[in-house]
Amino acid sequence: MRQTLQHAEAVRSFKHELRQGEIREAARQLMESLPFEEITMVDIAAAAQLSRATLYLYYSSKFEILRDIIDSGQHEVTEQLAVALRGARGFRERLLAVTSSLLEVLQQNRAVYQTVTGATFWEKLGPDGRATLLSITAHFSEFLESIIEQGITDGELESHDTKESRWALITSLYGALAPRIRVEDHDPSADELARRICDYFVRAYGDGQITRASQSTEL
Repeated sequence: MRQTLQHAEAVRSFKHELRQGEIREAARQLMESLPFEEITMVDIAAAAQLSRATLYLYYSSKFEILRDIIDSGQHEVTEQLAVALRGARGFRERLLAVTSSLLEVLQQNRAVYQTVTGATFWEKLGPDGRATLLSITAHFSEFLESIIEQGITDGELESHDTKESRWALITSLYGALAPRIRVEDHDPSADELARRICDYFVRAYGDGQITRASQSTEL
């Protein structure tokens, strides 16, 4: 009897999560064509082929849906970064794999990124949403810093302030990404842009050996 109840609960939980995923995707698709401020719960319900009453069984507001999109996106990006790092050897390959993957993912979710970086979004997100966003930002900052620290440990980077170099890298990523989020014409490609960022970073923080290796790949 107990196992039957546990199985039934697991099935209900699975169906609930599946439906939430469908709602998130419907909202994300709407954000590709409409500003988030103009999207209503009625719009999301229609896009997800649900009644408004049913939608409210899963989410209390569009901001809660957006917070869930951001949170689930973190897990997806973390998995993609892990895949990107497989087989990468040395600091430059690791940095190139991560940078290229981040640029590609954020470009694919440009509408969400535009909303999150909007002027009014932060105030309306609420304490829980702001905490989630700050946690995600801290997570990726620590992730990039760990790659830099590994490069120093392996002797591929000069010993320096990892927080300073991390912010230099994050600033480069943001500077490269911001204009590409506003327009759909992505020239150069994410891979080429990632290579340029890596080259810049290696020249600034790499030791002589890795810098010479980077220069030789351009010849």
